[in-house]
Amino acid sequence: MENFIEFPNNLQSFDRIAVKETGVTMQMPVYLGLKLNGSDKWLLPIEPTISIRGRNVITRRTIAKVDSTKPIKPGSVKELWAKDDYEIIITGMLHNDEEEELPRELISRLTNLCTHTGPVYMSSGITDAVGIRYIAITDYDFPPTEGISYQRYSIKGFSDTPLEVLLK
Repeated sequence: MENFIEFPNNLQSFDRIAVKETGVTMQMPVYLGLKLNGSDKWLLPIEPTISIRGRNVITRRTIAKVDSTKPIKPGSVKELWAKDDYEIIITGMLHNDEEEELPRELISRLTNLCTHTGPVYMSSGITDAVGIRYIAITDYDFPPTEGISYQRYSIKGFSDTPLEVLLK
């Protein structure tokens, strides 16, 4: 019951890919993997959707003294301090194509990915466009789903950069 297909070797060729099992062309395939080099990439089935939210870290300062000879301009001085991590939400559906029963193997595989204690490799058209290569998964959910052979899921996390820490 292998619904995942291997990631193409040519990184530029995955904008659209036909899934062999269904014959449907995926417009925005999403790949996740546990190895940092991406060598174990999995294609998430049934084309999940991705939401990305960016945030700037800004400090606002109000000015107490105003020059009375100049017109008063309301507001504050804003200072851009940094760019925050991207917040990423992936939602999708798992499906057991072979039998009318819960897609246990896919749920287990996705749970293993979500409970990984390090950064998870990620690749899709939208994440590649904004420069996201890794995600630190903070939450995952398997909400109630109609139909025994289907299971919806949601994965939440933040963009991540793997770091090597040297201890002396």
